[in-house]
Amino acid sequence: MSRIDQFFREKMEERGFAFDPGYWEQAERLIVAREKRRRRKLLIWWFFGSLFLLTGVGLGSLFLFQHGERVAPSVEKESGIHAGERSPSMRPSADGPGAANVPTVDSPSIEPVVPSAPPVVPGIGPKAGTPGSEPARSYSPDVDTDPVLSLPARPGQPVAAVPEHSGPPSVPKQREQPAVLGNDEQFADTGSFISAPFPFTLEELSAIAIPQLDVEARPLPGGQFTAPGLAHIRPQKVLRWEAYTSGALYPGQGNKQAGWLGGLSVSYPLDERWRLHAGLQYRQRIGTFQALDISERWVYQFGVSIERYTLAPDKLHYVELPLGLLYTVHKHELSAGLSWNYLAGVQGSLWSTRKPESSLAYTPERQEESGWLEETGFRKHGFSILAAYHYSIWGKLKAGASLQYTPGGILSRAGQEPSVSQPLKESGPLLLGLGIKFGL
Repeated sequence: MSRIDQFFREKMEERGFAFDPGYWEQAERLIVAREKRRRRKLLIWWFFGSLFLLTGVGLGSLFLFQHGERVAPSVEKESGIHAGERSPSMRPSADGPGAANVPTVDSPSIEPVVPSAPPVVPGIGPKAGTPGSEPARSYSPDVDTDPVLSLPARPGQPVAAVPEHSGPPSVPKQREQPAVLGNDEQFADTGSFISAPFPFTLEELSAIAIPQLDVEARPLPGGQFTAPGLAHIRPQKVLRWEAYTSGALYPGQGNKQAGWLGGLSVSYPLDERWRLHAGLQYRQRIGTFQALDISERWVYQFGVSIERYTLAPDKLHYVELPLGLLYTVHKHELSAGLSWNYLAGVQGSLWSTRKPESSLAYTPERQEESGWLEETGFRKHGFSILAAYHYSIWGKLKAGASLQYTPGGILSRAGQEPSVSQPLKESGPLLLGLGIKFGL
């Protein structure tokens, strides 16, 4: 016997109390069992916390990786002078018409083109004998001529002042031609139309034939088609994260309020309306609990007084892993699946009452302490059937109802006699829930 045990033994014998070594051995076993339960619960919480963290990191990495694969199609702005900078999909085919007349970037014969005279489209221009008509002027690159200011004035139109130029003559700026896809005739017609003198009359503008551009779709491997210069974009399947909470209702006899539920879920689309979802949720279950253990202590003084201690649970803590299917139609959402439930711990309190000497009744109970209890009388783990309905009320916010059915209930039948009362009155297999869900 240790010195501490010897000290308490002497004190108890001095006060006239019987000393039983079995009491100390039982107390030591209870202390060791309590420490084991604490370490076990700590390891369980660390395990589920690490699992949840790794799952979140993995799904988040997958989500970012899927979004990182998206490439937005770029639109290149090209000009007629820099036609060699086009993408390969926009260059004329080597076997097509006009391939021999199209220069490439590597060709050393490319030089800036300075036209000797502005191109003229046949049948377009001022008619002879009409007001404002004049003979065609010769064009010289050495003479700085403004084609807009040198146009003759029409009757009733004020004449703009022509500024006096001084200094060396300037070379007229080259007009960039837009990139055109098609054959040689279309390329020549389009260039002549853009470089023709302006302005025209309304009748002359309506008579101009604008060429139609022919763009061929090139087949890709696998029988798919895409337009030249556009990237082939595949639809991406995005994960959807949601947080939810609800209050639990018990439909049987007893307390109707049976706790609450909170969790996080992620869903993966299977097609347009079906999604596969999984999650991690925490459930706290309350109700009308019965005492798990009752002990009495008889104290002999001038009379006899009785001290009674009652150990009763208050809450059940569950960790649940649901898995199922979601079916969405407009704002309506139906879900069904299974859930694996694990009893993480039972929380309870120690109550005491006393019957004084020469008294017939006990004093009101008072709480001595609270903490974690053994899971005696409760099932440690099991499966449940889940079903839920939610309606989208505003944006990503949804409200709905849920159902959980646990075959066999939550109580452990092993080792119990029929006369033993149930530790929880609201221990039926069915629970209902009303709550909300919010998309993240």
